[in-house]
Amino acid sequence: MLRICYTSEARSPDDQQQFAEIVSISAALNKRDGVTGLLLWDGLLFLQALEGPDEAVSECYARIARDVRHFQIRVIFNTEIDHREFGHWSMTQRTLGRENTREFEQEVKALVNNVSDFDLRAFFVGFAALSDGRRRLAGGRESDPRRGLLI
Repeated sequence: MLRICYTSEARSPDDQQQFAEIVSISAALNKRDGVTGLLLWDGLLFLQALEGPDEAVSECYARIARDVRHFQIRVIFNTEIDHREFGHWSMTQRTLGRENTREFEQEVKALVNNVSDFDLRAFFVGFAALSDGRRRLAGGRESDPRRGLLI
């Protein structure tokens, strides 16, 4: 089995409808292909872990990498695994809203509490903890996909 974990930047920050479409389609494809994982989105950045059969995870990640709705994809982990950390979820997701910053962090901590891979757990908890600060620094500015920067 394979785990790929990556981050990327949304081309359309805070587009809830687009995110709902991504989740809906991804959940169906992941269930079909035996891929499990967790997706976080703070309105600016995505953090996702994908797990499952090598070929299915590789194909899923290749689809994601071609998706024009995000850019600046950075792979954090690409590793063989002997068990799934997110085995019950074809696509569990959490989104940071402007009003739920503390709840977002607490929810993420609860979701990854039983993850045995310390580094994986730390990435998700750290992402959640820093999300509110990223949003405040962005201050509603739009992303410039040509440069990968907030302007």
